[in-house]
Amino acid sequence: MSEQELVSFRGLQDGAARTPLQDFWGVLDSCPMDIRQVRDKGTATYVTLNFSLDPNVDIIKAAEPYPYPIAQISMPLNKRRTSLWTILSDSATKLIGDNEDIGSLFGSKLHMRLTPHMLWDQGQGKEVPRDCFEVVEIIRVGATPGAIPSTTGTSPTDRALDLLEGCATEQDWNQRVFQDAMVKGDMELLTSIINKTFFPAMEESGRVIKDGSGMYRKVS
Repeated sequence: MSEQELVSFRGLQDGAARTPLQDFWGVLDSCPMDIRQVRDKGTATYVTLNFSLDPNVDIIKAAEPYPYPIAQISMPLNKRRTSLWTILSDSATKLIGDNEDIGSLFGSKLHMRLTPHMLWDQGQGKEVPRDCFEVVEIIRVGATPGAIPSTTGTSPTDRALDLLEGCATEQDWNQRVFQDAMVKGDMELLTSIINKTFFPAMEESGRVIKDGSGMYRKVS
């Protein structure tokens, strides 16, 4: 079974990385899966919804300032009711055709909102309140976006470091790096940038240093 067949709003049964975003609009770019270690539970399959957005106009509510032009919502791909994924799926299927699925929404603009639900907590042995993302509106925008692959031998990490040139602040660099097609094609790299682990890792490996203003610079 292909990844796209596995990541589906359909065929649900019974039953995340957190983002400060609570209510926002975003263009759905992709929904890759990955296998993660889960404490006391072995491994679990997660799906990450990747969005492009304009932080100046698309963010309706956030728990903290969010200057990034991308957003990621990650959750276990649990098709048993009731779960974070099934709540999201149920909200989306109310707004799409019977023959459509998540792949039909790539390139469309989705209104995502956290809403309270009661979910089963195995540790507590009872249902507990939990905020879950729902799709509350869809605007059909265009075709599936795609990252431009590298044909020069430059890696996405190399490209991200190259984009430091001429940046006065980290915010300047953020604006560059999140608009770059090569960088946007590497979800692991994007996650490290959003979680602010990218520069510490690069500094530890000797690939960047801080200048007098506290801005990171690429080591030649």
